Amino acid sequence: MFAFLLCIPAILVTSGSFAGSNYYGVTVIYFVLGALFVSYGYYFIAKREALSMKAAEKSLLVLEAWGLVYVLLSFLKVNQLLQADLAYESSYIPRQAVYYFVLPAAILFREDFYLKRAERFLEKYGEILFWILFAGHMMFFKSNTLLVIPQLLLCWLSLKLDTKQGWRRWIRIAALLLVPVPDYGELSIIIIRVIFLVISVIPKRFSRITMRVMAVCMFVVICACFILPQILEEKSIADTNSRWRLRIWKEEEKILRDTHFLGAGYGTSYPSKTYASGATDRTEWQYMAQDGYTEYERMFVTAPHNSFMALTMRTGFIGLFLFLLYLGLLFRNLVRHKVLPPKSACFALFAGVVLILFNVGLENPGYLMTFVFCIGVCAREGKKLEDMDKNLSISGEMA
Repeated sequence: MFAFLLCIPAILVTSGSFAGSNYYGVTVIYFVLGALFVSYGYYFIAKREALSMKAAEKSLLVLEAWGLVYVLLSFLKVNQLLQADLAYESSYIPRQAVYYFVLPAAILFREDFYLKRAERFLEKYGEILFWILFAGHMMFFKSNTLLVIPQLLLCWLSLKLDTKQGWRRWIRIAALLLVPVPDYGELSIIIIRVIFLVISVIPKRFSRITMRVMAVCMFVVICACFILPQILEEKSIADTNSRWRLRIWKEEEKILRDTHFLGAGYGTSYPSKTYASGATDRTEWQYMAQDGYTEYERMFVTAPHNSFMALTMRTGFIGLFLFLLYLGLLFRNLVRHKVLPPKSACFALFAGVVLILFNVGLENPGYLMTFVFCIGVCAREGKKLEDMDKNLSISGEMA
């Protein structure tokens, strides 16, 4: 778990590429996985904390169980019986399903042993760290822009800091909102900035209702991503990348129907073989040979830039329901207490959803670790609120 946390600043500076880097022939994400398995053993076996988990954590473990059943069936090639016109290579199963081994790290955020020192460090040096990381990212890319991951993590860090002087807070806000938007990831960055601005300026007395309205809006957007591909025409979309997203999302939904809404499992290509064969004619660079991959290999590594869609295509509507249930329970645990939820935690949840809604979120190591960090800080703040509620109840009883 400590390895996971230490990677986050490097992921911020490199916009996620650090997690996919190789050292001594091993990718960083696999180093992190090894360290996480040690923490899982300590937390779930030695401490037996699984017996005292709350609804959100239990729903995540149900999602884990559901997904790992699909992984096992995929190794047994049961998913090939569905005849969904998909290519199949069992060697891609671990890569496509790696998030099942990282998502439980969010539960570990509830443990003081892992986070207390990090929180004390942020209390003392958080603002210095903010500006170091802000400048470090720009120096790394030799650019004056913020990419998606650093935009998200720096916005969270700004909200996390308890700045006494208001002018320092507003300087951070201005820096995060006024830097130029890069040429890619624009939609995600703009939405993240809007969420950050709203959460930053909303008065405390309106924060609870505002968070609930934003949660409903986020759910509507997720649903819209499944509906719009069926009702919009490609030619009505001006942006090339948006047209591709609409096209591939429609393809994923076709695969889902062909599998009787059960999902295609893992080790299969993201598009069908028929769809991929026409990619060259459509000048669809996403499935052309590049970055060291052949056209055939691109079918297995190029996800649809929407992890809700990708998860549904692989595990069916039950998998989507379990994932949404977990996120909903995380949010509920932030807003149901007497004490107002921290703005930083609410931002992390909303921005984390945006991160995986319009990008290869769960399928890319850097995005995956960033998303798990987001839901992890939500889980931690939810636990703090639970403890505060208990203390308030005890104080009330003693009075």
